Amino acid sequence: DLFTDPYGRFYYLPYYLAKQGHKVDLVLLDYQLSDISVVDHGGLRIHTVSAPSSMGLRYHNYVKQLLQNNQPEWIGGFSDTYYGILAVYLARKYKIKSLVDLYDNYEGYIPWLYPLHLLWRKALKQADVVTVAGQSLRKLVSNYRSKNAAHIVPMAADANEWVEMDRSSCRRQLGLSQSRRLVGYCGSFHESRGIK
Repeated sequence: DLFTDPYGRFYYLPYYLAKQGHKVDLVLLDYQLSDISVVDHGGLRIHTVSAPSSMGLRYHNYVKQLLQNNQPEWIGGFSDTYYGILAVYLARKYKIKSLVDLYDNYEGYIPWLYPLHLLWRKALKQADVVTVAGQSLRKLVSNYRSKNAAHIVPMAADANEWVEMDRSSCRRQLGLSQSRRLVGYCGSFHESRGIK
């Protein structure tokens, strides 16, 4: 879905690097059986690699080929433990710098898969830069990084999708009171969310 409808930090962090003049390739794993596709999004080249039957080997080989052909300075792993581990592994193999980005505590997804958690923690420790979505993740990651604390890159609304609408008509459509104060809550409750 990220290939056809770009959204979130996986897209916007690389996109804005490309907007600043950096050459950036974003390689996505497609869980459907399809051909490799490459599109340009304002200077950001997005590749999608199908790998449902090869356990990610096709994806891994594609990324290795990109690294060999382009000789980048950095490689980043976004969205899951596997990508972070792969990014750090390939960075060390090709002697380039690595970045790992976390928007969630991935260890909580599969708590019983301890060997994966050990590889993940090792990748976080070895990564040149780690970015996280908030303070609680930063605190968690600091357990694995004795030096070089993680940097917070907070989540934000997509400016292209955000539409300001008339309060009264919205409340009418949703069957909400016109006069009462309403509080919405979604996700973490932190000062950075504008709770004041």
